[in-house]
Amino acid sequence: MEIRQLRYFIAVAQSLSFTEAAKRLYITQPSLSQQIAALEKDIGVKLFIRNKQGVQLTSAGSAFLLEATDIVHRSEEAVKIAKQASCGIIGKLRVGFLGPVQGHFLAKLLACFRRKHPGIELTFIRLSVGGIDQALLENNLDIGFSVLTDIDDLPAFSWKKISTDIVSLVMPSDHPLSFDKNIDTALLARHPFVFSDRESATRVYNNLQRVCKNRGFAPNIVSTSPYIESVMLSIETGMGLSVYPRYAVENYASPLLHIVEFAGEDAFVDTVAIWKRTNTNPAISMLLEELELQKSEP
Repeated sequence: MEIRQLRYFIAVAQSLSFTEAAKRLYITQPSLSQQIAALEKDIGVKLFIRNKQGVQLTSAGSAFLLEATDIVHRSEEAVKIAKQASCGIIGKLRVGFLGPVQGHFLAKLLACFRRKHPGIELTFIRLSVGGIDQALLENNLDIGFSVLTDIDDLPAFSWKKISTDIVSLVMPSDHPLSFDKNIDTALLARHPFVFSDRESATRVYNNLQRVCKNRGFAPNIVSTSPYIESVMLSIETGMGLSVYPRYAVENYASPLLHIVEFAGEDAFVDTVAIWKRTNTNPAISMLLEELELQKSEP
């Protein structure tokens, strides 16, 4: 039984005339009769009574008409949905993000995207840098908002830069070094540090270690955490110093923290939208288009 045959059956049932139905369907009457006969043979019942008075539905035909109409309608909807999905009009987009520190652009971006594409179901997943990398690789995420440095080598991924920020030394606002305008970075080895967790953010951890090494000291790490809130809270309570992108600290917005920017071409980190190269979800490119529009706004 084919959808085409169901459409032919519905046309005859609505007009109760093979001649009229054939005209509407732009086929010959013999061809239409053959298709109906094949349908009746396929399902094993007579659908029409043909006599001198014309064409009438059998009781089986009347019952079948309701189901056939529903099947054709659902098949048309399925085709429509498939075409929309191929164009990215509807579908799903799983978005990974690092946390509230990305609120300076992410909420606005996704709100605009959702207004323009209400048929795309958005799912938000809060992860660490390493968690975003892994989820993208395992196809559990479509796009992530993460960070990259100039030494990151990620051949499985594509990315679009959103902004560049300075890596900075972070300390309690009442720390003795907060009053020093010319900090001797080599002496920072004497102070305890709180870092991002190595296992959950290997790229970030290695980059911050590199930044410290280039300034003549190896940080004495006394505590780690996968989340910035825990790191910032540790600094606020006096557990140690840290090294973080400036925007992350500023978006955390605590008067108990003091920031000292590091100079040098190695002290930069990019905030990026990142996705797996082989992911063909069309909603990714649509979100990237919205990102470009947002970046172009004054």
